[in-house]
Amino acid sequence: MIKRALKATLRNLATFSTSFSRTYYEDTGNYEYHQKLISMGYYFNERGILRSVKDNSPYKFTGDESAYESLCHAVTSFIQEVMIKDYNMIKADSIFLSNDFYSNGLKALVLIQGTGKVRPGVWSRYCCINESLEIGSMIPYIAHGKRLEHSAIILNPNNEYRSENQRPIFSMSDHCNSAWSKYIVKCPAKELFIVAHSAGGYCAYNLLKNSGEHFTNRVSAIALTDAMFGTELNDKGKEFVKNRVLQFAASEKAAGTELGEANGVRTVSAGHWKHEYTTGYARKRVFSFFQECVRTR
Repeated sequence: MIKRALKATLRNLATFSTSFSRTYYEDTGNYEYHQKLISMGYYFNERGILRSVKDNSPYKFTGDESAYESLCHAVTSFIQEVMIKDYNMIKADSIFLSNDFYSNGLKALVLIQGTGKVRPGVWSRYCCINESLEIGSMIPYIAHGKRLEHSAIILNPNNEYRSENQRPIFSMSDHCNSAWSKYIVKCPAKELFIVAHSAGGYCAYNLLKNSGEHFTNRVSAIALTDAMFGTELNDKGKEFVKNRVLQFAASEKAAGTELGEANGVRTVSAGHWKHEYTTGYARKRVFSFFQECVRTR
């Protein structure tokens, strides 16, 4: 039952709100970290929801923080394993690239998660464990982008570089600036589309602020999901924000409802009132926004 559920999960993650399908590994035992999850008493069912192996019940926090962190690590590792095995993504340093990142001359996705313990492939550990992989993981974004012929790069702004006194020497924005100069400038895609959640939005803002025309000439749109963003920009930067940045904010209002403007950024409802759910719930509208901003048709 668990093997069938896993195959269905992976198939569904590829086809959420899309019209294509993929062929996955028939031997689900090939997923080392799903086997690890099973050994911990959990598995992902056909809807990408974490369930108990024992009685198929949803996950419940027991108060054991160490056990929770071990589960989060296994879930993150499983998601990254799927990214590599099913989406042919390549780990480079601490980030992930699609295998066509340096050959796809059309479009590229740049995915930036928020601050904390989340790593590449995960928007929200809480949502992956308590809601579903569709809402909490980046896999549906990767799949959706792939259908639209986007390559992808997933940054890792929470990767910690520490000095001898254990203080961080690299900020989230430092990481993203470094990734921009080391990887993204070499990407041949004519158009870049950024999705930035929470504090990841401030990383996108700093890229815009520091990279100038090279950024505004290459980036066609930024989708912020309940994200931070700055205001200290020159006139060209402000014009870019006005036309090519959209905030999908946590709100009880219906998805897509106009919420006005905040810090110069047009804002709409993401379709969910909780911060950590916004990226998963906004995905279809994020890609619709990107389509509106395409420069080359």
